[in-house]
Amino acid sequence: MEEVLHTFKGVTLNDAYQKMRKQLGAEAVVVRSAEVRARGWRGVMGVKAIEITAAKRPARIERSPSAVERRYAASSGVKKTPIAPTPPPAAERKPVQAQAPSPPKHDAPPPTSVSADALRKEIQEVRRMVEMLTTEHPGIGLPRECFPHYRRLLAGGMPRRTAASLLTAIARENEHRLLRDDAVFQHCLRREVRRRAMVTGGIAWTSGACHTVALVGSTGVGKTTNLAKLAARYTLHEHANVALVTLDTYRVGAPDQLRVYADIMGLPMHVVNDADEARAIKKELSNHDLILVDTAGGSPFNREQIADLRDTLAALEPDEVIHAVAANTPFEDLQHALRAFKLLNPTALMITKLDETRLHGALYATLAEARLPLSYFSVGQNVPDDIVLAKPDIIADFVIKSGEEAA
Repeated sequence: MEEVLHTFKGVTLNDAYQKMRKQLGAEAVVVRSAEVRARGWRGVMGVKAIEITAAKRPARIERSPSAVERRYAASSGVKKTPIAPTPPPAAERKPVQAQAPSPPKHDAPPPTSVSADALRKEIQEVRRMVEMLTTEHPGIGLPRECFPHYRRLLAGGMPRRTAASLLTAIARENEHRLLRDDAVFQHCLRREVRRRAMVTGGIAWTSGACHTVALVGSTGVGKTTNLAKLAARYTLHEHANVALVTLDTYRVGAPDQLRVYADIMGLPMHVVNDADEARAIKKELSNHDLILVDTAGGSPFNREQIADLRDTLAALEPDEVIHAVAANTPFEDLQHALRAFKLLNPTALMITKLDETRLHGALYATLAEARLPLSYFSVGQNVPDDIVLAKPDIIADFVIKSGEEAA
């Protein structure tokens, strides 16, 4: 039966592949893939696209591996076994004359017959591998003009999935040939990051209404120091009536550290040990504009400690819970922290220790996956100066500079 060939075009290999699957279903077989000009005057200056040629059923012909299969083999290191032609039916075979046995040759193995079922199974396996490759290596569907930018983003600490998402959006909205220019690409990248950025605009307090904000996070991210920065910012610059509360009774000397800052700024400061004390302090400080709450740091894997903190914190009825994460934390550890402290119902993120790393790609990916707005950046130890209100332009700057410095 003669095979009917179909062609599918897409901006990326994945786009064309999905169109093929939608029309032809699970029995689709990729015969050929190529880069073509989708449109343009006499084929010049046209937008590039990926074209896939596919058949509904596996063809029983001898063929070389398709570009899709070669791309998978090159990326994964899997060597594909050549497909031998299917033997003719028994009725068409010629009788074989008996011959004297000859010495075995070790240069090449004898050809192997492949049945229709085996061929179909092999093609289905290749299709599954291609789908897996597209999922695990999202950058393979990008136009070649984006490859240098993709590599720079990865070198800057950005995970592959996040980098591919950004570049796919940029490639979809811009002519690919223009993206070869670094200045053009950076303009497009800045615009895309700004478009996706979510920020809080700062603590949403109102004069005369008591507003409670808690700072939570893992051990060592700088919660106490940054709480003092916020207290100074809102006391000195915003003229808010501020009070400090600490729930950190785990660390030796932790309340004393916050008390030093409170004494310098002339602010009331209270230590809370349990939920009953928290409710009493909340009532006592209700005439203040802003109550800033420091909490004990802990391991993201210590769920019991986080659950205890949740019960005490709930008694204070915080209006905002800001999750502080350190910029120099590995991406996978950031993911663990996000999942663990989700138990405390955070409303925003704060990035601390931004001055202690130059690879900020993981931070951007953390923001993208957390789906929480960003409140502040902490850029040093100085109180009250080294804290910056988060803005989309600043987020775009650290993504771009991270890629430049990694190049």
